[in-house]
Amino acid sequence: MNMLSEDFNKIQNEDNENKEEYYYKTRFKYYAPYQSIFLNFNPMNMFNTASFERFIVDTINSINIDDFITHKGKDLGGPEEYNPRTLLAIIFYAYSNGIFSSRKIDELCKHDVRYMFISGYETQKYSTICRFIIKYQMQLKEVFKKILYIADDMGYINYNIIATDGTKIQANASKKFTGTIEGFKKISTKSDEKIKLAIEKHQSANVEIKREYWGNKKKRYEENKSKIDNFLNTAEAEYTIRKKERKQNITDNDCIICSCYSDCIDKLKYPQYKVFSIIAKVFDNWS
Repeated sequence: MNMLSEDFNKIQNEDNENKEEYYYKTRFKYYAPYQSIFLNFNPMNMFNTASFERFIVDTINSINIDDFITHKGKDLGGPEEYNPRTLLAIIFYAYSNGIFSSRKIDELCKHDVRYMFISGYETQKYSTICRFIIKYQMQLKEVFKKILYIADDMGYINYNIIATDGTKIQANASKKFTGTIEGFKKISTKSDEKIKLAIEKHQSANVEIKREYWGNKKKRYEENKSKIDNFLNTAEAEYTIRKKERKQNITDNDCIICSCYSDCIDKLKYPQYKVFSIIAKVFDNWS
């Protein structure tokens, strides 16, 4: 048996020595970015009836644009102009997304399906957009006001999170008084424990300085608790579009927690105001 096992191991070792190593190349899908393709784009399937894009298109189609059509003088012919509805739609949509550059809008109308749909698949140049804005400044203000009123009535505008300007100004409000309703309830409960501890420390202190220290602590805890309890008696929870409770500030509820960069610290978070601007205001400073 030992002879057989030795012979078997010897044969196996010889086979391993003669065994060849094989290599193969990984198979990839063909990369051909320059090939011609046919895109079947159906806006009715891509943008549902509740989408902001459909709202823009439907609203622009329903408003009166007589102020953009009638002009004094004779028609001297020439090529047809771009439909005012096209330019109104893309300008309002771009401004609502924080895009004010006419060159950027020009590029988006060529490559972004949302702008292609809203523009009616027209590829107007940036110079056309500039001339339209300069020529119809007053008319644009009135049209944009109407669209904003309609959007507000239909619930597309949430004043808690939307800002066309986005400027941030530091608020004179404490971060510790910023939170949710549930968070303030927990703070109120903890304040009771802190007040109780401060009273015990104040009574057991045998030095005047310590008694004064814990007396001031107790007074501050009671003031903070009173402020929180008064807020909870009248406050109601506010929610974002995603059903997440928004943080509120007791001192100044108009401010919100924003991120800000500093020279010394990479990132800070403290209460700030987010300045809201009306889109039509852009034209007051247009040059």
